[in-house]
Amino acid sequence: MSTQNHQPVNTPVSSDRASTVKDTMNGPSQRAHEIAHQNRESRTATDSEMTENTVLVKIPRAMNDKLTDLINFLGLATDDLIHASIQSIISYAQQKQIEIRQIGGYPQEKIPDSDHFTQPVELSGNVVEELKQQDLLSDVSECAFLGIEFLYLRLIELNKIG
Repeated sequence: MSTQNHQPVNTPVSSDRASTVKDTMNGPSQRAHEIAHQNRESRTATDSEMTENTVLVKIPRAMNDKLTDLINFLGLATDDLIHASIQSIISYAQQKQIEIRQIGGYPQEKIPDSDHFTQPVELSGNVVEELKQQDLLSDVSECAFLGIEFLYLRLIELNKIG
């Protein structure tokens, strides 16, 4: 049985395609696109802040299909999608007034050092602060994992037609 070497999915959107995609988006897709744009702008402060807020997120290769589906659905680059997934889990936990570790599906063990790809992600200041408050900055990969599962369930699985 051969194992395929999967690479992380990164779907850059050209400016021509961006306007076409934006024109055809509505609802959750449009909102996610706007949030990603706002986050990208807020993350372009200074070089020292960018270095300080950059984290390496481990994503299990088994999640590659879900990641690809979400990237295609939302029209986001990989790092923006991972940032949005972490932000969505933070927002969900705040709305439910619980800690992120209390959300069902939070990985009980660290993501193993094998069979994953690593994606650098520039986090916004508010995401870094929230992760620090909950002592989860070292568990950013687990938060991303949970966030990807969360978004996939709500945007892809629950919205299937037919």
